[in-house]
Amino acid sequence: MELDIERIKAETKKDLARNKIILLLLFTSGVLGFWIISSYAPALSLEDKKIIYQVPANPKILAMMSKVVQKYAALNFYYVIFAISYLYILLHSFSIPGPPLINILVGALFGFIPSFILVHICSFIGAILCYVIFETIGKGIAIRMFPNAIVRVHKKVQDNKDNMLFYLLSLRVTPFIPKWMSNISSPIIGVPIKTYVISTVLGLMPHNVIHINAGIAINSMQDFGLTLNNILCLAGLGLLSLVPTLIFKKKQEEKKEEKEKKQE
Repeated sequence: MELDIERIKAETKKDLARNKIILLLLFTSGVLGFWIISSYAPALSLEDKKIIYQVPANPKILAMMSKVVQKYAALNFYYVIFAISYLYILLHSFSIPGPPLINILVGALFGFIPSFILVHICSFIGAILCYVIFETIGKGIAIRMFPNAIVRVHKKVQDNKDNMLFYLLSLRVTPFIPKWMSNISSPIIGVPIKTYVISTVLGLMPHNVIHINAGIAINSMQDFGLTLNNILCLAGLGLLSLVPTLIFKKKQEEKKEEKEKKQE
């Protein structure tokens, strides 16, 4: 079944102007909230400011800056957790690139298990908010800005509706469709919120694990070079992230063979 773009446009036309204003206000409020959080940040010492307020022109400066950030996070643990969580959820809610960099940062600051728990709680909350935003006030805006792209996503999802969850999982670890497009399209093309949230949280796990371990690896550099263990760990995780893609391709081939047999 094809997606009726014109019907969706007609249904959202009445409230389009109002929804644009609401969406802008929501995003502006989110940014303002983060600015307020930043304004109340515990102060750095003069010595630390000299280190942190400079361009990381070489690995030595970068290492010094990293130590300052770690010391700051240790002294202001709950503030840092709250600020990072707020920013992560804000970016995820509006499908804005940035969470991978935060994954690397928290990996360097907190280690694997705390970072893994933190980013997946934030991913879960952000996924729900993103779905709600683009199911309600963002639908009319998205369908007018990206009609062709949304139609393509809808067609691919319909072609794989019997394995929708698995297909959506594959989108998170493969470059078939940009993740931000998958995010804003899902509520518009009728992907159930439960399926969307599960596929988002589980599908991002391989990437999150790689990013977190990259942060840990950067933090544990020896003489500003990666250890053999870190290299092997990152390489193994990279290969692991390809597994869903390979399984998906195999299933697609099996599905194609079944269709060919039925046609015969």
